[in-house]
Amino acid sequence: MAAPQVAGVAALLWGFKPSLSIQQVKSALLNTGDTLGSLVGKTVSGKKVNAYNALQSVNSEKSITSFHLTNPDVAGTIDEVNHTIQVNVPAMPITLFTPTITITGASVTPASGLPQDFIANTPVNYTVTAGDGTTQSYAVTVTPVLDKSMLTSTITAEVGSNHTPEGYVYALTSSDYTPASWGNYSSAIT
Repeated sequence: MAAPQVAGVAALLWGFKPSLSIQQVKSALLNTGDTLGSLVGKTVSGKKVNAYNALQSVNSEKSITSFHLTNPDVAGTIDEVNHTIQVNVPAMPITLFTPTITITGASVTPASGLPQDFIANTPVNYTVTAGDGTTQSYAVTVTPVLDKSMLTSTITAEVGSNHTPEGYVYALTSSDYTPASWGNYSSAIT
């Protein structure tokens, strides 16, 4: 019964990607199966065929479909033509952000969930690797923006809607939305 199952997965691979060579299909079948102790020494690979793993190993999809920061809560804008991602954050003295990244492909480097130091307007490269080993790089740029609604949202999340943290009275006005005043305000609440 193994031969028809392996032949079926081989046909599935060629149906998915007709340009595969015989050697590529053979390699995918032999290298992506599930190892079973009972098959070791009885078969060439010691594995049973795994259609999902075999398909993933020849899949060339590799893209970032979502790039999101949680603090502040901001989503990046993805330009798939130029392979760039723009993230606008409130102007604040923080450059270390932890992105959550969703991809099509096998992996992304640096990995999702790892803190990354984003120097303002300096691109950081993220590389997506497909199942077939090919890669695609994305240049991610985080830009601080003086935007009253973004700053207000961030301040509200950090210190509450009244903007008066314990022990301090500091009422924000429109003139406070400058880099210097943001720094003063940040110093006052820390």
